[in-house]
Amino acid sequence: KSGLLEEYLLRNQRIVYSKTLDKKLSKDNTDRETLIKKLRNAIDLVDYFSAFETSELLKKYWPEHEETWVETLRVCVEGDDQKRLQETIREIKERKIKWTKAEENKVSLWLKGAVS
Repeated sequence: KSGLLEEYLLRNQRIVYSKTLDKKLSKDNTDRETLIKKLRNAIDLVDYFSAFETSELLKKYWPEHEETWVETLRVCVEGDDQKRLQETIREIKERKIKWTKAEENKVSLWLKGAVS
């Protein structure tokens, strides 16, 4: 029983957190850190529609930032969206993203040679 209660409480906390992030984004919808927190929280809530929407905002406002693409790949994989994953890989290949070694290692499994 306690596991179900903890799960219920955690989900409610994530919903409250989501509303707080939305409120913050209503003041500045380009804040990268808040967008990333919103995307990750949406994935945790299994709200892939919201996560995909947020990844689109990241791509719009932060297209050259490596974390934009790591998080976009994450939502494609977590949301099991193969079509969007292939589109994202294509987009990454077309961009000149300066990868840090740590981020390059994260995406290399997904991109297999697409990262230079």
